[in-house]
Amino acid sequence: TTTTTPPATTTTTTTTTPPATTTTTTTTTTTTTTTNNVTITLNPANVTTGSGTSASFSADATGTPTPSVAWWYSIDGGTSYMLANVGTSTSFTLPSVTTADSGWRFEAVFTNSTGSATSTSALLTVNAVSVVSSYNWAGYVTTAGPYTHASGTFVVPTAQCTSATTYSSTWVGIDGYGSSTVEQDGFASMCSNGVASYNAWYEMYGDTSVQCNCYAEVPLGSAYPVVPGDVITASVDYANSNWTLALVDATRGWNFSIVIATYSPAPAQVSAEWILEQPSMCTTSTCTNSTLATLTPQGTTYFSNITASAGSTGGISNFPYAVVSMVGSAGTIASPGPLSSNGTAFDIP
Repeated sequence: TTTTTPPATTTTTTTTTPPATTTTTTTTTTTTTTTNNVTITLNPANVTTGSGTSASFSADATGTPTPSVAWWYSIDGGTSYMLANVGTSTSFTLPSVTTADSGWRFEAVFTNSTGSATSTSALLTVNAVSVVSSYNWAGYVTTAGPYTHASGTFVVPTAQCTSATTYSSTWVGIDGYGSSTVEQDGFASMCSNGVASYNAWYEMYGDTSVQCNCYAEVPLGSAYPVVPGDVITASVDYANSNWTLALVDATRGWNFSIVIATYSPAPAQVSAEWILEQPSMCTTSTCTNSTLATLTPQGTTYFSNITASAGSTGGISNFPYAVVSMVGSAGTIASPGPLSSNGTAFDIP
C-alpha cells in the first residue's frame, strides 16, 4: 500500500510599500550689485610757494548722487593721512604756510552711496622769504642760483610829471643782489620841465666794454619807441657762454635782441630780479661821479608772466626769494604788492 502525502501549502504574502513622498522647495535669491560710480576728474597739483603766503589745492570727481569730498593731509611723506576738512568744496586752502609745512602732501576723497574714489596726492613746497629794504630798488628777488634765465612782462605806466627832473627804470635781470654785476633790460621813464619821455634799454652793469666805456644803460633809441600802455616782455638768458638780452613790445610790434659773447668780469648768476629802480645818474661821461635820481612818480607798474631758471624753471615762489621795498630818509618810497598764487605776477602801486 502506497500512501502519498500532499505537499504543504505555501502562502506568500507580498506587501508593497508606496514610496515616500519627497517635497522639494526651491528658493531663488536675487543679488543686486551696486557699482561704484565715483570717478576722479581732476587731481590736485603740486604747489610751491613762499612762507607767509596761502596755498590752495583743487580736485574734482563725478558720480550719482553727487559725491561729498573730504580733504586729507600727510606730514610724513604720504605714509599716513589725517583728516583736514569735510564738505562739498572741491578746493582746500591753507591761509598762511611756513617752511615747517614744506613736504606735506594733500589728497581728496570723494564719496557717495555707491562708493568712493581717492585722488592722487599733491606735494606742498614752501620756500623761505626775506623782507629787505633798499635805497633804490623795489620788487622781488630770487636767490639760490646759478640762474640762466629771467623774464617778465610789464605794462608801461604813465609818468606823472611835475616841474622836477625825475627818472625811474623798470627791468628784469640776473645778478645785482649780493653780486657786483647786473645783466638787465627794460624801460625808463623820465620827466624834465613837466614833459615825460620813455625809452627802452639794456645793460651789463659792471662791464664797461658793453656800456660804451661807462656804467650807464644803453638806450635803444627812436627805432624802438615806448609809450604808456605798451606791453613789453624783457628777458635775460645765458647759454653756451653767451648772454642774450631781449625786449619785445607787443603793442608797438617791435623786438630787440643782442648777444654778448665777450664780457668781464664773469657774472656770478646768483640771483634774478624784477625791479622798479631809482637809478643813479652819471654826472661825467665815464660815470666816475653819479648822484641818486629822484624817482619818477607814475601809475601802478604791473609785472606778469614771470619765469626764472636755476636748474628748474618756475615763478618767483618756486625759489627762495626776497621782497624788496625802496626806503628813503622820509620813509617808504615804493613797495611791491603780494605775489599771485602761482608766483608769476605782482604790482608796485
